[in-house]
Amino acid sequence: MDRTKLRETITNILQKSIDLRGQEYIVEELVKAIMRLSMPTESWPLEWKILHGEQVEQSDLERARWEQDTLIEFEQLMGYSKLPWGSTPKWRRLERHILTRKREDPDSLAKFAKASRAEYSTFKPPKIYQDPDLAVAIWPLAVTPPITMENDQQRIIAEVANGINV
Repeated sequence: MDRTKLRETITNILQKSIDLRGQEYIVEELVKAIMRLSMPTESWPLEWKILHGEQVEQSDLERARWEQDTLIEFEQLMGYSKLPWGSTPKWRRLERHILTRKREDPDSLAKFAKASRAEYSTFKPPKIYQDPDLAVAIWPLAVTPPITMENDQQRIIAEVANGINV
């Protein structure tokens, strides 16, 4: 929902019925209320809810704790000390990416850390620290196991058995 357009619509409606002194306050409060209603509150950050006087549920606290624990787990697995989460757009992007991947696959952080510490890995922890977007870009390569010859042979046998010509 576009805040500016919403504000203009409410202002136009109220100009006909309320004097100008009370109008600005009412418009601003209506815009805030409608914007709050149009956004799913479960996705709001805990800090935002506290600062805006929204009710904080137990699930919000649990989610915030899980996110914090996940980021600490990533730091430990990679061998980092405290990372500057949220300090730049790149770090915010990496933070969101890590949380999303952890939700999808609880073992993905360990898989990524293991791959990054491999002997000939091109995405060692110092490189990722220098460029957090590198982790986002190579995550699928690090976490998805490479196709082995054995898997390929099994696939060909299964296709031939099903009547597919290779």
